[in-house]
Amino acid sequence: MNLKPWILWTLMAQALFFSAWAGVEEWQNRAGEMKHGEFLLETRVIDPRDLLTGNYLNLPLAIADVSGFLPQQGDDGLDTAVHLGMSGSVTFKGASAPVYTVLGAAHPAPSPLPVESDGSVWVLASGSPKSLVYGVERFYFNEDRADEFRFYHGDRYWVRVLALPDGHLRLNDVVKLRTP
Repeated sequence: MNLKPWILWTLMAQALFFSAWAGVEEWQNRAGEMKHGEFLLETRVIDPRDLLTGNYLNLPLAIADVSGFLPQQGDDGLDTAVHLGMSGSVTFKGASAPVYTVLGAAHPAPSPLPVESDGSVWVLASGSPKSLVYGVERFYFNEDRADEFRFYHGDRYWVRVLALPDGHLRLNDVVKLRTP
């Protein structure tokens, strides 16, 4: 195979750039510290692991039911905007981490989503008001963390997420905090 030198250098530069980027992201996630703009959402963990689908957790979020903020309606295929705001905090890695809960909802979602100055955020979800889906309800993990999630009774789990500018949530980690 006779590639021109500039093509080879371009491909090597791209591979190096994206490898470095992935390494930095992985290092930040493994450090476990809360990044600016991240917050926690309470969840109940359901552990459906099996040999065929791999290791993952189903994460039914406490913010999935917004029926108290919206009239009863079915899933009409339109997104719902959910207003999330700080409801408290928990101690995580020696620092206080904000916990968010539902402050309100709008269906169909307005475009663009409102921007709040008080630190609260609007995020997009789909489904019916009693069971909204945010796209962060499943968390895959590797074998190194299998023991961490094996016994989850008596613990509280939090989903560490970041609200992206387009209104979607990005799942960064699942955090287990021992209850007293």
